Amino acid sequence: SSEVTAMGLEIGLTYISHQSRTSKEVSDRLAKEDLPADVIQKVLTRLTDLGFLDDADYAHRYIEEHLKMGELGPRTLQHKLQQKGLKPDLLANELAAIPTTAWLDAAVRAGQKNLRHHQHRAYKDQLQRLRVALMQKGFDDTTIQTAIATIDPQPDPEAESDLLKLEAAKQWRLKAKYGDRERKQKVKTTLFRKGFDVEAIDEVLNDLAES
Repeated sequence: SSEVTAMGLEIGLTYISHQSRTSKEVSDRLAKEDLPADVIQKVLTRLTDLGFLDDADYAHRYIEEHLKMGELGPRTLQHKLQQKGLKPDLLANELAAIPTTAWLDAAVRAGQKNLRHHQHRAYKDQLQRLRVALMQKGFDDTTIQTAIATIDPQPDPEAESDLLKLEAAKQWRLKAKYGDRERKQKVKTTLFRKGFDVEAIDEVLNDLAES
């Protein structure tokens, strides 16, 4: 009935007055009120005709805003928007219009944040984690390489040496139950996995074994 449709329209308008929504988000919200499917469709059509619902515009503004402030790459962003109910072909068109280089700032932001989070790790481990994090955020290989070159993270030999000594002493204590040779090998393997240099590891372990 027109009364039910009017109620649905009011619910829809209230829902989108707080922030922009996709058609699917509005549809899901109306479905929670147990409104019939035909009423939901009428409300969606009316909101679209009034200019309150526009999935293409939503996608465009969401991506533009993300390029300015966000930390996600195109693949992850596409997945996120598809979860909001935006059609893959619509998203493909929006994303195709954006040059690859436009994603660099977002990749640099994400990369810098990741490095800050892992600054107390070995340099090699930091770089590895940085690459993995940028891949997981949906950036392509070219953007990742350019972002890392732009950030240009540098090793700090003194900090790395201090970190290695601390970590080696910790692992040495943790593996005290093993015989000397096995203990040394297990600690060496652990430290190597954490990204420390083999020669530096050997030097520190020799000192520990003699102490």
